[in-house]
Amino acid sequence: MDFHTLSIIAFIVFVGIAIWKKREKIEVEGLVVLYKTKRFIEIIDRIAKKSPRAWKIIGIISIIICFYFMFFGVFYLIENAVRVAKDEIKESGIKLVLPAPVKNAEIGYAHIFLPFWIWILTIFFILFPHEFAHGIMARVEKIRLKSVGLLLFLIFPGAFVEPDEKQLKRKKLIAKLRVFSAGSFANIVVSFLVFLLASHLWFFLVDGVYVKKVVENSPAELAGIKEGMIIKSINGKELFFDFGFYSNFVLAKQNPEDVAARIYLVGILTNWSFSNYTFKPGDSIVIETDKGNFTVTLGEHPQIEKAPFIGIVVGTKCNGFEFLFKFLAILSLLSFAVAVVNILPLYPLDGGHMIKAILEEKLSEEQAIKITKIISFFILSILLYSFFGPLV
Repeated sequence: MDFHTLSIIAFIVFVGIAIWKKREKIEVEGLVVLYKTKRFIEIIDRIAKKSPRAWKIIGIISIIICFYFMFFGVFYLIENAVRVAKDEIKESGIKLVLPAPVKNAEIGYAHIFLPFWIWILTIFFILFPHEFAHGIMARVEKIRLKSVGLLLFLIFPGAFVEPDEKQLKRKKLIAKLRVFSAGSFANIVVSFLVFLLASHLWFFLVDGVYVKKVVENSPAELAGIKEGMIIKSINGKELFFDFGFYSNFVLAKQNPEDVAARIYLVGILTNWSFSNYTFKPGDSIVIETDKGNFTVTLGEHPQIEKAPFIGIVVGTKCNGFEFLFKFLAILSLLSFAVAVVNILPLYPLDGGHMIKAILEEKLSEEQAIKITKIISFFILSILLYSFFGPLV
């Protein structure tokens, strides 16, 4: 048994012992295990009192940003569903991110397996800024916090702040929107800052793109390309590094003179239009690597109709910073993804609460709840169709 596996077992045992020691304060609600405390409320209070006016301005910004990404998220879901209906996408557009005993991220039909410790660290840096932001904004709006805490749903950890619902309900609309939008806005800020931090490590990257894995029976494998090689150029055009990992190459046209490597990552296409490719399936290209040149006859991409396919899973070679760079990239991506999902108009997510609060300004509570449920059902239907549609 290697050290990595032992460390995972040790962590699980540690969590089990911690739960056992705190068992008198543990609450179980169905499949959810809750641990509530008031320990961090004082810290949240102190932060909220530093500059309430500044926090309220930040709250206004968070509302604007979150509504923008709410529409972005809905647009992406609808477009993804249309692509599924046209049979342009052959795998789930929605994926579960799960921990696994793997050394590198692995993307499947409906899942992304992450190395256990990267998953744990990523969850930590997503959950705590999110919940602390909710707590800080609640206190800025003079809403009492009843508790903060941790939760466990099956194997999925979580965190929460518990505001006084009666006080929150009596607040003006702008105050409610500040509180509801704070968490996703915090995740977006974290994503942006982490991206900037990771960008400073690009100096240590080797030139070109590192071949992390070669897909079995793919054009790349048939041409002789192997794991560990560094791709320098395609048809003499230097290959730039794109901020992404574990991705299938798609050759797409940016302008008539430029060949760019674009990525297909976690079900999200980095460019929206795929009507004009530089190459098509059946074309031959010359890939220059640090081990020599290889002529590759392109296949058809397994997930995107009529798109060219090489069959390379890319990674980074970062001269000693691989783990840090990998972690920062995954954290930036997932923090953004969590923010967008959480701000969708889907109750009881934060976006659903925002829609409900707006409707309650003009309608009765009963009518607002009814319309919110209809909107939520629509969004949930699109999510489920994006998940299961490619199987039909």
